[in-house]
Amino acid sequence: MESINPALAVYSRDPCLPCWQNNVCAESMFDAFSYGPERAQAWLRYRNVSETCVGFQRAVMMNGHFEGGVLGNHTYHWKFTPGRRGDLAIVVPVANDFVAVSRHDHNVWGCSTSRSLFLVS
Repeated sequence: MESINPALAVYSRDPCLPCWQNNVCAESMFDAFSYGPERAQAWLRYRNVSETCVGFQRAVMMNGHFEGGVLGNHTYHWKFTPGRRGDLAIVVPVANDFVAVSRHDHNVWGCSTSRSLFLVS
């Protein structure tokens, strides 16, 4: 089994899915855990997101865990780890990562890997 850096251990809810390590394929995680694009689009419509937006077209639902992080060099303060249970999120792929927004509190949002440092809310 691969060793996890103790400083990052708090971010690794599942040792099989060490999201904050550089060798994680965000596209594979997105494909493995995403479902219900129509439900995600309904939530985005409710939040007045334009249907012509690329994010609207690619949005899906995903379960997982939001955790606060000490992310001094990031524009966001939450980290999202996908899973079969947990919080419900609206997720949109962005570059080599994806952004997750809590379904229950749109102020809670973050990325899954450490690749996306700067996102504008």
